[in-house]
Amino acid sequence: MAANTPVNPSANWHPNWLSNAFSQKIFDALGEANTRFVGGAIRDSLLGFAVKDIDMATSHLPGQTQALLEAVGIKTIATGIQHGTITAVWNGEAREITTLRRDIETDGRHATVAFTDDWAADAARRDFTINALYAGHDGQIYDPCGGLADLEAGRVRFIGDAESRIKEDALRIYRFFRFSARFGVTLDAVGLSACKACASDVGNLSRERVRDELLKLLMVAEPLIYLQAMQKIRILPMIGDVEADVDAFRQLLAAETANDSQTAPETRLSKLYSPAAAKVVARSFRLSGKQKDFMETVRQADTALLSADTIDPLLYRFGKRAVAEALKSYLGEKRPEFILRAESWQRPVFPVSGEDLKIMGFREGKEMGVMLGELEGAWIASGFSLSKDDLLKAIVRK
Repeated sequence: MAANTPVNPSANWHPNWLSNAFSQKIFDALGEANTRFVGGAIRDSLLGFAVKDIDMATSHLPGQTQALLEAVGIKTIATGIQHGTITAVWNGEAREITTLRRDIETDGRHATVAFTDDWAADAARRDFTINALYAGHDGQIYDPCGGLADLEAGRVRFIGDAESRIKEDALRIYRFFRFSARFGVTLDAVGLSACKACASDVGNLSRERVRDELLKLLMVAEPLIYLQAMQKIRILPMIGDVEADVDAFRQLLAAETANDSQTAPETRLSKLYSPAAAKVVARSFRLSGKQKDFMETVRQADTALLSADTIDPLLYRFGKRAVAEALKSYLGEKRPEFILRAESWQRPVFPVSGEDLKIMGFREGKEMGVMLGELEGAWIASGFSLSKDDLLKAIVRK
């Protein structure tokens, strides 16, 4: 289908973002013939999914785009202007608008692009047919690569020659599995064959890019068959000498299913590479400090749950969020009781402070820290029932 031949898949398809005030203002400024929505917003809304990011494309050069928008009071930010992308901001909303592009040169990681006014050339450089959907101001969809039929069939298909698309950017191997897990019914045989043929190319990718794709895949409810396929063609990364354990991951998914729950992608990542190696995995994938802390706290809470008779000490030690996460895959008989307790639990305040110990003659430092730790342990063991006087009297007796 030609890039400028519109189709209308459904008379009922008319999402709010298509013709809201901001969208209309952009079309008025840039011209309806020169501007279209593109990619994920169209794909997701056609499937009935929530739309997060609304991207647009234009045949105007970046500087001209900025000038036309600012002339009508729309703020612009040069978020990726070297690649043709600016962000338009107005009345609390934001849109990324990118000039049409064509590839000049690719090295498997980055592409050198040139701007163009050719919609077909812009579509041809994209990865999958379902991401090369465009929509005009009137809701007409432009489908130059057959993406609508693939979307309906649950098929994630590379645009043009699959191996050529991968050679342009090896990250597309991971994107193929991630998009197939989210939008596909099964793995496209041609695409899978191309990923297998180009599997060695993923070694040139940064760990950050691989991490982001893997975490996004792990957000999908049922990623197992896709992880198994990735393991078969050996693109699941090794972490030092730790290999992904898909069989152990299957056990986590079984527990999630039994509990009608889904753990966070970081928890799933930890299970995929063995909880014992969580620190190494976090460091190798360059996770943030917050992600590392979360993974480690959940791992400890998960272990502690196995022998817990009461959940209060765990809630105090690890926090409600980590314990709630660990309970998602916990199969013990006390799970309903623990969940109810976790939902209503309020963190108690340890009644003894360093100032209290100073009054008793303790000096700041290791000795005071050890004593506070002992007292807190006794307080927790009592079910948080010991009072300040009880605890201080224990010091005197000791």
